[in-house]
Amino acid sequence: MRPRLIRAVWIIAAMLALTSCSTARHTGEGEVKPNPSNGNSVTQPVEQDPPAAISIKELAFNGVSIGIPVTEAKKVLGEPTGKDYVQGIGADVLVYESLGLRVFFDRNTELVTGWSTDSPSFKTSRGVGIGSTKADVLKAYGEPRSHDAEGEQLFYRQPTDMDLRLGFEFFEGKVRRIGAGGSPFVW
Repeated sequence: MRPRLIRAVWIIAAMLALTSCSTARHTGEGEVKPNPSNGNSVTQPVEQDPPAAISIKELAFNGVSIGIPVTEAKKVLGEPTGKDYVQGIGADVLVYESLGLRVFFDRNTELVTGWSTDSPSFKTSRGVGIGSTKADVLKAYGEPRSHDAEGEQLFYRQPTDMDLRLGFEFFEGKVRRIGAGGSPFVW
């Protein structure tokens, strides 16, 4: 019985010795490179640019934040000049023509779910507005988290809720509409 115990201890010791000689392991996230201190291989992360993220404050329009009650939005913006409904996603819309603003809300919860504007007077907190170039947007926000196939819409996501995003729509290389909201995204 003793020889078996001794043999098991030696096998375990040998396995521990072998695994401690190399810290190489490939998780699929990185590259295996030699460790300069001992010549063994280690997995090192591949450097990548972080995703273009925005803060929750950047999803607000003149004090109207996503998730606030519609009654609060009306206190800030006043009474809308019109109302609309977006088929397919069930979004009600408050239209503020003088502001070039559309505020989307959920009929059931009465909470703001997004907004879009084509107002030349609106600027994001990073200085991007209607008429800004795609280069201006990329300089202010970095590479987008997603875009449409033609690159005419760029989206920047809020990191704590991947469903919320800030979007820029382009026409002839310039911003023609800015919006914020969840998925599906509505202009």
